[in-house]
Amino acid sequence: MKKHDIKTSVQCLLEFITADDTALLLFKDATNDGGCLSFLTCILLALKNSSSYCDDKLVKQDWLCKITNACAAKRHTIPQCLVKASKIQLKKANSHKLMKRRLGQSLGFTAHAHKTNTARFASATKTTVKIYSDENAYPPPNHWVYETDVIQNQWEEHLMLGD
Repeated sequence: MKKHDIKTSVQCLLEFITADDTALLLFKDATNDGGCLSFLTCILLALKNSSSYCDDKLVKQDWLCKITNACAAKRHTIPQCLVKASKIQLKKANSHKLMKRRLGQSLGFTAHAHKTNTARFASATKTTVKIYSDENAYPPPNHWVYETDVIQNQWEEHLMLGD
């Protein structure tokens, strides 16, 4: 799509979102994949009406990003309800990013993970596991061991029939 066509479509979408309460609400909540999909589904009809391009070219554009950027650039000229919605959407999106980053840090996925994990596991007890051949394996292959009759009754039919 040409830049001029994209700008025209974004302007039409801004007008549509301002006029449509559902689109405005979905815009605020478009912070994860499900929210973005709901929002894009809502604006798709208005997008088709504002553009002469086929659906494939329309879908390939990152409309949420373009709308958010337009709201930031035109914050003095667009309606205040759209400015507020854009700020809420941005705040929620940043909150999601922060949560993901904190989760990653708590799991040890950081830029210095190797150093951190090396220090953390330096005091861990090292255990060696010896692998025995099938001759010395317990229980032997294709043999089953049960400790109580209840367990035997529970598994006997399954082991006999193999299902």
